[in-house]
Amino acid sequence: MDLSVVVPVRDGGTGIVALCERVARLGPLVASCELILIDDASASPTRRVLDELASTMSFVRLVRFDQRRGQHAAIQAGLELTLGERVAVFDDDQAWAVDNLPLFLAEAERGAELVFGSRRGRRTGPLRRVGSVGFNLLCSLRARRWLRDLGGPKLLSGKALDLARESGGLPALIPRLGGLRLAQVELLDASPPGSRYGLPELVSLTVLLGRRLLQPGPGAGPTRSMR
Repeated sequence: MDLSVVVPVRDGGTGIVALCERVARLGPLVASCELILIDDASASPTRRVLDELASTMSFVRLVRFDQRRGQHAAIQAGLELTLGERVAVFDDDQAWAVDNLPLFLAEAERGAELVFGSRRGRRTGPLRRVGSVGFNLLCSLRARRWLRDLGGPKLLSGKALDLARESGGLPALIPRLGGLRLAQVELLDASPPGSRYGLPELVSLTVLLGRRLLQPGPGAGPTRSMR
């Protein structure tokens, strides 16, 4: 298996259908690709949509939580199940970003272990925007490179993927950013405004990421220059 795509889903509705359809149109990639949908206890309408997708698309694997556990837990569960040598992570409303997956893979071919989708044109509230800028700044200090957007689509391979699988998901990468080969792909964000994950979950994830930032990172050589 060359590529796994992990998508946490909460009441995604038509957005997740569009995402699956775009993956299906990736041509030769689909033959060596699996799409893992992690259902974070969605309501019945989305559950039925996910069941239909899993039964009609051979590359779709569906995992369902009995109770809501949050986006981070869903992504971590997906990472632990992946079989691919490279793993992409998308939100369920990021169907627009799937078309850019070949750009992510091209960066990985050039040696990047962690590729970020740097989103432009995001429609977020002022508090969320300030928090995002602050978090990106802290992570950039750790990486010793300016990282404009760590919350968008990602592609993991090599050491980054091993760390994420073995050490607790994406937050485990934060103390080690300085030792990973990084790249960014610029994207025009077409996501709807807002988030289906509420304030308590966002605060909880922020605390988790903050703790990771405070962890000492191992010594590392210079990272690859950002594009």
